[in-house]
Amino acid sequence: MEITAKMVMDLREKTGVGMMDCKKALKESEGDMEKAVEWLRKKGLSKAAKRADRATSSGVIGVFVSDDAKKVALVELNCETDFVAKNDDFAATAQQFAQHVAQTGTTELEALNAEKFAMDDSKTIGDTIADTIAKIGESIKIGKVLLWSADDANLLGYYVHTGASAVGLVEFTEVGGKDVAELGKFLGMHIVAARPAYFQPADVPTEVLEKEKEIYRAEALQSGKPEQVVDKIAEGKLNKFYQDNCLLKQMYVKDPQGKTSVEKVLSENGVKLTRYARMSVGE
Repeated sequence: MEITAKMVMDLREKTGVGMMDCKKALKESEGDMEKAVEWLRKKGLSKAAKRADRATSSGVIGVFVSDDAKKVALVELNCETDFVAKNDDFAATAQQFAQHVAQTGTTELEALNAEKFAMDDSKTIGDTIADTIAKIGESIKIGKVLLWSADDANLLGYYVHTGASAVGLVEFTEVGGKDVAELGKFLGMHIVAARPAYFQPADVPTEVLEKEKEIYRAEALQSGKPEQVVDKIAEGKLNKFYQDNCLLKQMYVKDPQGKTSVEKVLSENGVKLTRYARMSVGE
């Protein structure tokens, strides 16, 4: 029977055992999942079997920036408790996984887990995770993975929140030689704090806008507003929706008066953004 990569991954998720051992177990068991689990247990390899399905809501985000500053890789590494998340070795593993992603370009989870670990090619990423599970006694999983590449240095800006629990990332354009490192950090901080759902109003799906308008109309009618002004009220509230949910329209968190939009900050600095991202542990 052919042993597929998905079968190996399913067994690894179920037992926490390394990829190569999972593949061997499936071969020995002719593809029977339950027999493969039993085979691993008999070999004493399934140390993490009872841990694999535990909730992994804590963790850190590993961040790696290439030497030429043209690549940024983020890897969310999840665990069960804050105690482990605050462990230096755990954080170092997350950072090494991010470095691996930057080197290989692999962001798809199944392929990533099966890949030889760039820091130690004697084992896969999956094997490394299984070894760590056995060592610390908690379930560990890779969550989200992100890799950005820019054409030039000085275009990517980012902010890492306390404890590497969240990261905000931006890419500039039309920089023209300006030093935008500090602006990039502050915009990343804004993204972590303000949680924009969209880049600009044009990116909001039509169905979302129609749903919001429907709610605003109903609220206005419920409050006794005349039918003829309901649409105008709804349109006015949409502007507030954009300000709350669209990055460019949000009020910049570094402005103590709360009156300057991100769009205006970019204009004042003579630069533009092409994209942004926010990664947070457990979300």
